[in-house]
Amino acid sequence: MRSLEFWRAGAWRRVLLGLLPLLVMLPHAIGIVQYGMVTRLEQQVNDVLLMHGRAPATLDERIVIVDIDERSLLQYGRWPWSRSVLATLSEELLHRQQVAVVGYDVLFAEPERDDTIARLGTWLREQRLSGPVLEEHVKELEARLDRDGLLVKALAGQPVALGYYYSDRPPVMETGSLPRPLVVEQLPGEPVEFTRVPLMQGYAGNLPELVRAVGHGGFINAEIDSDGVLRSIPLLARRVENRVTAYYPALALEMLMMAMQVDSARIVPLQQEGKGSRARMIGLQLQQDGRSLTLPTAVGGRFLVPFRKGSGVPGARYRYVSAGDVLEGRLAEGELRHKLVLVGTTAPGLRDLRATPVSTSYPGVEVHASVLSAMLDGDFLQTPDYSRGYATVAMVVAVGLLLLVMARVGMVGALLWSLGVAAVFVAFHLQLFQRQGLMLPLASILLTILLTYVLHTSVGYFVERRTKRQLVELFGHYVPSELVARMASQPEQYTTQAISRELTVMFCDLEQFTPLSESMDPQALQALLNDIFNRMADVIGPNQGTIDKYMGDCVMVFWGAPVADPDHAWHAVKTGIELGVMLQRFNSEREAAGLAPLGASIGINTGMMSVGDMGSEMRRSYTVIGDAVNLAARLEPLAGIYGVPMVVGEQTVQQVAQCHWQWLDCIRVSGKAQAANIYAPFTEDAQLDADQQRELGLWHQFREAYRMQDWPRCSTLLAKLQGLAPGRVLYGVYRERIDAFLKQPPAPDWDGVTLQQDLKRPADVRYLTDRAG
Repeated sequence: MRSLEFWRAGAWRRVLLGLLPLLVMLPHAIGIVQYGMVTRLEQQVNDVLLMHGRAPATLDERIVIVDIDERSLLQYGRWPWSRSVLATLSEELLHRQQVAVVGYDVLFAEPERDDTIARLGTWLREQRLSGPVLEEHVKELEARLDRDGLLVKALAGQPVALGYYYSDRPPVMETGSLPRPLVVEQLPGEPVEFTRVPLMQGYAGNLPELVRAVGHGGFINAEIDSDGVLRSIPLLARRVENRVTAYYPALALEMLMMAMQVDSARIVPLQQEGKGSRARMIGLQLQQDGRSLTLPTAVGGRFLVPFRKGSGVPGARYRYVSAGDVLEGRLAEGELRHKLVLVGTTAPGLRDLRATPVSTSYPGVEVHASVLSAMLDGDFLQTPDYSRGYATVAMVVAVGLLLLVMARVGMVGALLWSLGVAAVFVAFHLQLFQRQGLMLPLASILLTILLTYVLHTSVGYFVERRTKRQLVELFGHYVPSELVARMASQPEQYTTQAISRELTVMFCDLEQFTPLSESMDPQALQALLNDIFNRMADVIGPNQGTIDKYMGDCVMVFWGAPVADPDHAWHAVKTGIELGVMLQRFNSEREAAGLAPLGASIGINTGMMSVGDMGSEMRRSYTVIGDAVNLAARLEPLAGIYGVPMVVGEQTVQQVAQCHWQWLDCIRVSGKAQAANIYAPFTEDAQLDADQQRELGLWHQFREAYRMQDWPRCSTLLAKLQGLAPGRVLYGVYRERIDAFLKQPPAPDWDGVTLQQDLKRPADVRYLTDRAG
């Protein structure tokens, strides 16, 4: 009660301190500050979700990747290839294969320089071989060998989107040309400029004549997070020229719009905020034939890439076709008809492999394929605008619930509740991710729960440390030092509060001590008792016994509390056996000194008992009470009647298979209505010699005849038993009983039960020193 009151007095401190993790984490959840470690944890949690995926790894038949792989490079030389080769590749895809759209994840930034024809003309002029006709032929040959012109001719007016890079930071460099920007529709009152969309300051575009011939293009930039992992791409980039803002689409978005024949789009704002200087983009809406498709985005117009199971492995999620096979015409005509084709590379030397949540070497071209596939399916990952508010509310609810509950449970209960609350949030997030693609903050919530539990239990440990130390010191009066050390390592598992538990209890009483004590002076008597009790404690301690109390020349011991002991019954019996060995050595010393020996009788029983710190305010004791304890106390004096070292209850016998048992009787002890079978160890180990096997076999036969009230057979068997062990007091007790039954049989309703008060104790019996009496 005192420790409980102390805990209650300090509980409010733990509640207040438990609010610290919430106060620390709320600024991150709200967005006031950003903790780098927490952000990385959030990213890793989302990566785990993506690793498990939201759908099985099925092949997307709509998208094909034409791969400039290592085999193609071996066939057609190192990159960059001649534009004539790429012209042939494009013509094969657009005409013979009849693909729907081709997207190039490569740049054509510089012209292909070949001055062979120019040098030929110069040489002809130097040799004075030139003339109007020859000059005309040289110009015609130069036009035919214009490889850039060949590519322009192959792509002109075709459904092709060219890829390019942009830069959002200085130094500003502009090479090549940009395609036309996205036509953005704007509703009245909506913001014009979305400042969080990446600003295109410079770019690396394609050849101007190529851009003019094609007209379509999209940037191939990706968003790399602080840990170097690609998880998203910008859906749009903005460029400001002459105070006019234009928006340019990503390559995958441009290919989608070409395939759907969408010419314009509307940027969906979070809300109207004045002139739009703080406007936030939350999506892009495409319109086609009265139908609309909204592509959700996160902060800054980022599109979360829905990596799927098996993605990043060629052929697992998308069909990969080697560029060499296309150039060699190995594909059947029309095999790629109406497909969306991305031309890119997986060759390691071309450095288009990225670190992603599902792979450390993910082909960059497949990033665009994954985005395009998600757009076609309408299956998106979303970080909604309310995610910060959700995280804030979730933290407050979780911490409030935990502080309310943990104030009423122990350390283990606090751990279980913390794990339970965390599991609820994890399951909730998994459901939202699997069903709706929502990626809400989770790591920050779990971290707040963890910190709340750790701080709460840590404070509880320091606040209650003194009380727990006092608890261990209290138990030190009852249990041996090695058990106290075990308790000190985990003091929260032990309490003096009364509980009900199955235990084993032993009463050990010294025999012939009272007449001996009458002839001794007090100091000698004290020395004798201290000596014998110390020797007993040396036996009890290693067997994990808890000394309850000393009652004159009797000691009471129990097993199984405060430290749990699954073998409490065997340890009690083993203690009784070892006490007999100890007493034999003790009596040898006394007999050598000319002193009278001492005997002892033991009663052991197992059962449900109440154990705890009991007593008055003036004096308390850690003890056991219950019917099982009372039965053990009644069994102890029976050892002297049956002439055995100890009398053991039936429930103890059922749990101890380490020795052989001999049934003694079925008795009804004083104060108990129910009869009980009692036993004594027949041997101290599991081995029996031939004589012991015969003796125990005869005794089993005797018990059966006794139960059947076959008194003549009982008499015959007892004669044989007394012949094998003439000094056994037990057989003498039953000889008197059987002789009496032969003269006068018991009543017809006799149930085989012996009343304790009817038993008579034989004279001059020494116990624990001689098994045979």
